[in-house]
Amino acid sequence: MSEVETLLARHDYAIVDRTIIGAEDWHDALPLQDIVPRDLENDVGRAPKLLPLEEGAPHMDRLAENLEAAREGREEYLFSCLLSAPDTPPNKMMIHLRDHIVFDPPYKGLLRFYDGRVFPHLLRMLREPTLRALFGPVSLWTFRLLDNWYSVPPPDTDSMRRYWVLHEKELERVNWIYQINQVLAKWQRQHKRPWKDLDEYHALSEQIEQALLKAQNEARSQDAGEQNAFALREIEAHCLPGLAGHR
Repeated sequence: MSEVETLLARHDYAIVDRTIIGAEDWHDALPLQDIVPRDLENDVGRAPKLLPLEEGAPHMDRLAENLEAAREGREEYLFSCLLSAPDTPPNKMMIHLRDHIVFDPPYKGLLRFYDGRVFPHLLRMLREPTLRALFGPVSLWTFRLLDNWYSVPPPDTDSMRRYWVLHEKELERVNWIYQINQVLAKWQRQHKRPWKDLDEYHALSEQIEQALLKAQNEARSQDAGEQNAFALREIEAHCLPGLAGHR
């Protein structure tokens, strides 16, 4: 069994984000199911898709081919995350994911947890009860960071938010994700190398978040571009241990 076949075999579901991958003819044969909360009922095209991964299913070989081709730059990655939930049937998994895309008032909004550019930040930003609620029946959540796949289990806690709502502080942090990703992308273009590992990615993301907060709190600028530039200068001036050697 190849590396990508092993990766697929360890999981029961994949999520396809239609906002970042174009439709192709071979997708039509896949048993994709729309994950549509009420907030997206009038815009189903933006809704993510749930894809069951069944051993022996005719599309499994094509999924493995896609993973290989995408790693070599010949195709787009079809999905950005994989979920292991062996005792959860598709209808229950669908309900869980649908109910957690939207978080409730007083801070209502959409949470793109299925996006590989968002989920790793949630591991840092959400409190354990909130993160445990997001995992729900998922025993292993695997996401892609560039061409590497990282698997994480749910938090080891019995505490779970009974109602799916983000705490005010959590929401404040989540709202920084877009800018953090902009600074991360600029840093990576300057240094011309992939992330050493997930720990480095988290450490640098945390440092960028703190620099953005500093730029905002010290009233240096309310302009996102200027805040990003300040954050980039901050992390370059106060380089994380272990990063200097990679300049």
